[in-house]
Formats: sequence, C-alpha cells, structure tokens
Amino acid sequence: MLAVAQAAKNLVLLGDPQQLDQPQKGSHPDGAEVSALEHLLAGARTIPPDKGLFLERTWRLHPAICEFTSEVFYEGRLNSRDGLELQSISGHPWLSGCNLWFVAVEHEGNQNSAPEEVDCIATLVESLLKTGSTGSMTEDRPVHCKWRIFSSLLRTMRKCRIS
Repeated sequence: MLAVAQAAKNLVLLGDPQQLDQPQKGSHPDGAEVSALEHLLAGARTIPPDKGLFLERTWRLHPAICEFTSEVFYEGRLNSRDGLELQSISGHPWLSGCNLWFVAVEHEGNQNSAPEEVDCIATLVESLLKTGSTGSMTEDRPVHCKWRIFSSLLRTMRKCRIS
C-alpha cells in the first residue's frame, strides 16, 4: 500500500492501533508485524496534529469509562460526547451503574468461538431480565450490529428470545 501511495496526492489511513493487534502468523521481515498506520505513528499512541486527524469524541463510552480509556490508550485525548453520562444499569444485585465488570469463564481449546462465554453472557442477560433491571444506551450502529450477531448466537445456543 505504501508503494502505491507515492502516486497519490493524499492518503487516508483509517484505524485504531490501540485495538486488537494484527494476527501474527508465519515469518516476516522486521517491521512487517505492524500496520501502515502504526508505521506512520512511529510509536506514538495517537496521531499528531501535523500528520493527521484524531477523532477525539467517542459516541459510546460513559465518561467514567472513557476517562480511564483515554488516559491509558489515547494520551488523554479521547472524550465522551454529551449525553453519555446518562448510560447506566439499575435494579440488579451486582451489575449496576456505569462500570466494567469482569467475569472469568473457563474454557479450553476454542479457536474461533467460545460457547462457554455465550452461556455465561446468556445467564447474565437472563439475570438482568429476571430482576427487572433497567438500562439506558445511546443509538450506536456498530454496537447494534454486534448485538444482532450476538443475539443470533444466544438464540441458537440457548434458545433465548432477544429483542
């Protein structure tokens, strides 16, 4: 891609090198393990203003979660858009507020999917529904797309009805 870019007036690279790493398979020369954007960043966590545009506003993270994410991964440059402070869960014994929760799920040998994780999440969703928990979320198309995929897995594996 970089060889072709020399013929262009402008080059647009989209991505977030702070997300999942590139898959590592095979043997490659030094430097081939990083994306073109990571080469451009030269070790920086975010793109400098003289090299590109950093989208500093998240449309999905509650400010309390965004603050941590911003400091750890984005040099303090990421902020939540207005209104996201209203996102929360209430009415559940231990899943409440606007927090992140870690639930350990033991499994072994899974490469492309983890039915044990789907079972765990289905149980959590069922417990949220049984307790009459309520929550608020903003409209987020990528999240809704992932939710549709996840819902399909839940329906298939646990015979759950998700709406």
